[in-house]
Amino acid sequence: MTFKWWGLFVFLIILLFGWAVLFYVNKPVLTSPQDGPFEVEDTIAPAGATLPGINSVTFNNGIYTLTYSENGNILTRYEIDTNSLSIRQGIFSVKESISEQETGQQFYPVKEAGTRYKYRNPSITNPVWPTLYVSQLNPQITFTHSLTNGIIELNYIENIPTEEVTIEKHYLIEIKGKTLVLEVETLN
Repeated sequence: MTFKWWGLFVFLIILLFGWAVLFYVNKPVLTSPQDGPFEVEDTIAPAGATLPGINSVTFNNGIYTLTYSENGNILTRYEIDTNSLSIRQGIFSVKESISEQETGQQFYPVKEAGTRYKYRNPSITNPVWPTLYVSQLNPQITFTHSLTNGIIELNYIENIPTEEVTIEKHYLIEIKGKTLVLEVETLN
């Protein structure tokens, strides 16, 4: 019986030691990045967010391009096409174009995303997905966008007459290292 308790005690000590080593080795990854307009607290930051390369955000012909490069070589390029009807309707997609150049296939880390809504009628329990939202509820959407200090802001005011509601929301998008950072917030 004492062997069983000693075995359990040794196992717990090894487990505790393993956890301490794991935290000590990964502390920079677990606590980074600390700078920037988006606060990352008590979360695991992606390792790509702390890479030492250069980030840039440009806007040309209705397309926002977010890039990460090292030594003059572009390694990651995200594109947000504000000319797209889906984007204008609040159905959000981000295309990664370097992968497409290498593989010949389109890659979307974010595809047809957006907020879901519940109907005003409590007997309808399924929330409406973004694509159905646009086709079924026929909202009146005002869309604007801007670029300030490397942060893209997509603003939406959605008036849904059938539900007697107006929703104002915005997306904030930036690139940190190779990582695409997206924050969505309703303003009302």
